[in-house]
Amino acid sequence: MAMGEDSPAYTATDYILLDCGAPLSSNTVSEDGRKWVTDDRSKFSTFNSESASFVSTASRQDQYVFQVPYMTARIFRDKFTYSFPVSVGLKFLRFYFYPVQYSGFDATTSFFSVTANDHLLLKNFSAYLTLTAVDVQPASLSKEFMVPCFKTEKLSVTFSPSPNSWAFVNSVEVVSMPKNMYVKHQDDSVSS
Repeated sequence: MAMGEDSPAYTATDYILLDCGAPLSSNTVSEDGRKWVTDDRSKFSTFNSESASFVSTASRQDQYVFQVPYMTARIFRDKFTYSFPVSVGLKFLRFYFYPVQYSGFDATTSFFSVTANDHLLLKNFSAYLTLTAVDVQPASLSKEFMVPCFKTEKLSVTFSPSPNSWAFVNSVEVVSMPKNMYVKHQDDSVSS
């Protein structure tokens, strides 16, 4: 390839967009044209933890918050795991949070931890307090990580509510990374 020539666009092996709490009948296309799938009766939800969660819709929609992927949420009363079948390699993992009042749940008082393949990503995390710490406060936020999956073809993401609290997430995105990006990451460490 000649110098300056564009390399071919990368096509992700794994590309999962999970709109948490969205009903099966909903139109799950985001403003940027991406198609999301609902986690309602999803193959990604672990069967034995269905009773540990429920779904809800945000009580209000901020003018800067899009319907997809922010207006529905899955609320976790207890530890809950999503299990994503993936290829071996490094994965880009993004969580979407819109911490407002939901029916039966106040996201502003929610504290929880998140692990991915036993790597601790968030500990006693509050989406609401994270937003209030920013000078120009956005209405929503996302948290991004690179998680290694070199020893398994599964990405297990577990939400664990802190004591006397509940956990929640609006959406989860999983995308495989190009091989030339993870040569340095094969020691099974996580970066955020």
